Amino acid sequence: MNNKIQELRKAKGFTQDALAKINLSKEYSINLINVLIVVGISISLFQAYL
Repeated sequence: MNNKIQELRKAKGFTQDALAKINLSKEYSINLINVLIVVGISISLFQAYL
């Protein structure tokens, strides 16, 4: 019985780790998209200025 509980706790910890990593990569890709949008706008403004 005790082993089962430990296994469940391990699985829970593993799942939480995986979720945390997924969240991190989500935030990272959102930031990346924002940066690309800003860069794109800057380039088009720069071209319009020239």
